[in-house]
Amino acid sequence: MVRTGETVKAMEDHFDVIKWKALDEINAGDMEGLTYEFVAENMSEQYQARKEDKLNYRYPGRGESYRDVFIRLEPVMFEMLRCRTPLLIVGHQAILRVLYGYLKRHTPQECPTLPMPLHTVIELTPHAYYCDEALHYPLEMVE
Repeated sequence: MVRTGETVKAMEDHFDVIKWKALDEINAGDMEGLTYEFVAENMSEQYQARKEDKLNYRYPGRGESYRDVFIRLEPVMFEMLRCRTPLLIVGHQAILRVLYGYLKRHTPQECPTLPMPLHTVIELTPHAYYCDEALHYPLEMVE
């Protein structure tokens, strides 16, 4: 959570910032820190297995799969839905894909490949059976 912590650092003086361990990025196990290019060239079986079934592929060495992340985030999702004030979640792509997919009613099979834009605030407003969505690009104003 180093990068996400850096992202919210400037907000800590103005907002209540809560860091939940459950929002840590997907655990890549023994492959932590390796690039996809390195894995493709040097660990082709692992690369192919992940490519063929991204939902169920579990990183070797006590790593996680997207399915594991769904289970880990389930309590977070329930807590989010109970919240009656605006909530900003800063997270890594895998975590955001799962949360977004859940709120937008995507199947678990769709979540690992959902496009998740970088440097973008995705505003979701939940209703009974759907969420309104708006995209915001705060970094465009800074440049």
